[in-house]
Amino acid sequence: MNSKNYLYTSFLLIALVLTASAVSAQSKGPKTVRDYFMLLPGQYFSLDCCGGKSTKEGKEKYLKEYLAVEDTANGYMKGYGDGAQDAFEMALFKKPDGSYVIGFYNIGEGDLEDVPNTVFLQYRAGRWTDVSKTVVPSYAPKKNIYQLPRNGTTVEVFQKDEAASDFNKGKKLYDLSWAKGKFKKV
Repeated sequence: MNSKNYLYTSFLLIALVLTASAVSAQSKGPKTVRDYFMLLPGQYFSLDCCGGKSTKEGKEKYLKEYLAVEDTANGYMKGYGDGAQDAFEMALFKKPDGSYVIGFYNIGEGDLEDVPNTVFLQYRAGRWTDVSKTVVPSYAPKKNIYQLPRNGTTVEVFQKDEAASDFNKGKKLYDLSWAKGKFKKV
């Protein structure tokens, strides 16, 4: 084998190994809405029902007792709450690069009064990042409620109203449409 063929073969082998490593690393990450829920840090959702700890066992116990909807095909999950336990909604929004932005709506105040009811998070390389201000125009979690969709990618935005029922939703303000990795007002 001449030196050009050797270099070409070596380069091709290295490229194949790197591609296989990247695919392997991607395959180990979360894929479903349940996978993302299981990785969600306790700072976004308190497990008062399940020993108060955001552990795998605590989350499995919560899901066994309170899971209302798990729609894997649509990337949507919803769990009930009670007097002590908050409820939640969670939806996945696929970005052009194949990764996801996770919309998480904590329904109730519970122990997390300093955390917005709705956050938009990204999970990469084992780390969660709040990307709400980056992907949501005029993000105002203290004034608005962001109703996550079970079907589709349109988020309804409501004004918070302490006098209103249904998780303090007031009048509807506008919709947010998901496109190219960000939301746009429509």
